[in-house]
Amino acid sequence: PLAVPGRVLVGEGVLTKMCRKRPKPRQFFLFNDILVYGNIVINKKK
Repeated sequence: PLAVPGRVLVGEGVLTKMCRKRPKPRQFFLFNDILVYGNIVINKKK
């Protein structure tokens, strides 16, 4: 689980992953005990 007692968000931001076809932005979240990252999704419809 992501929500754990004592876990504190230290920082967050966007870094660029260098892929073969083109660079891709990734959102990173740095906590005191874990680093989480993922794709940036804006208004994606199902």
